[in-house]
Amino acid sequence: MLRLYKMRRIKNDEVSFQVYCFSMNFINILILLILCICCTKSKKSTVFTALHYNIQELTTYKLQNPGKQLAEVKKAISHLKPDIFSINEIQYDLINVPSSSFKSSGENLNKLKKFLGYDYLKNQSFIIANTGKNAKRQSNGKYHTQINKKNANSYIDLVNFGLFPAQYSTGALYRFEAKKVDIIRNLRWLHFFPEDELKKFSLANGKRIPHNIELFDKSFSDTLLKINDKEVHLILLHAVPAYNFGNKNSINILRNKRQLDFLRWYVNVDGASYITAGIHPLKENSSFIIMGDLNVDINSSKPGAQSLKKLISFTQPWIKQDKMKATHPKGSLILDYILTSPDIKIIDGKILRQASSTASDHLPIWGKFEIN
Repeated sequence: MLRLYKMRRIKNDEVSFQVYCFSMNFINILILLILCICCTKSKKSTVFTALHYNIQELTTYKLQNPGKQLAEVKKAISHLKPDIFSINEIQYDLINVPSSSFKSSGENLNKLKKFLGYDYLKNQSFIIANTGKNAKRQSNGKYHTQINKKNANSYIDLVNFGLFPAQYSTGALYRFEAKKVDIIRNLRWLHFFPEDELKKFSLANGKRIPHNIELFDKSFSDTLLKINDKEVHLILLHAVPAYNFGNKNSINILRNKRQLDFLRWYVNVDGASYITAGIHPLKENSSFIIMGDLNVDINSSKPGAQSLKKLISFTQPWIKQDKMKATHPKGSLILDYILTSPDIKIIDGKILRQASSTASDHLPIWGKFEIN
């Protein structure tokens, strides 16, 4: 009997041990499942939208005295509620520019935000352009504000075209946290592209191109955003037009190409870029979104178009290339672009063709994106 009792007890102990092991395995599996669910939740993707608009000649005066143009701008875009809004051709307001009646400084982007009802976009980057920084005041202390005025050519900045300082500046509004903003404005062209011969080019008045000419007639900026705990570089560029405007020796076409060459070098999608002129390109596999009027049609024969094609071969346009149509209310030119790094998924994209030509000579472009 004792032997039988011992055998039964051993058997019962084995069963208990097996039940214990099964319970522990079940608990471990349950814990792993919970951890997996938590990890999945923490890595939930974020969907965001981006809007770009080159608003023609958006001056301090227009923002202080909104008229039909801004009414049409609001009609075209205020319903979109983007997470990122890029603006070209906005004047960076400076005191006494273009005349002593103007007293604000750096407030134009806030004025536009309020007018459009975009107050939810709490953060911003407002970048002063080089355009017009070499412009001269008239004897009455005022800058010219219209190109067709008598003797205006004597006062215009012909190097970085502009009637008055900070004309054609660049801005962005966004709801995300910005960790830092890097601005490239004073980079000398020949410091970055020393092989270029600028002597064969001239300004509209026939004078030589200055040897210290900047690469960017406006600016180049990189705002590091935090989107879904991921760093995303918002790169803004309003390139110089790839057009000569009647000056057969204009440097514009080459300058446009070189600005786009710099852009491709900077995003470093192929990992081949290295520090040049003291500037660090992005690390390989960085996330980025490029927004702006790149001022060359990708289908044209201009040298800048070839640079743009190379850039697009490594990135993603907001609309498939074969579906792109004019970004102008009139004409057929595709000049405005949103381009992203390969890791950002493009959900949707469009050109807002309903926008009036009264609002601008460019159309707004919009995209919907997803990032993990």
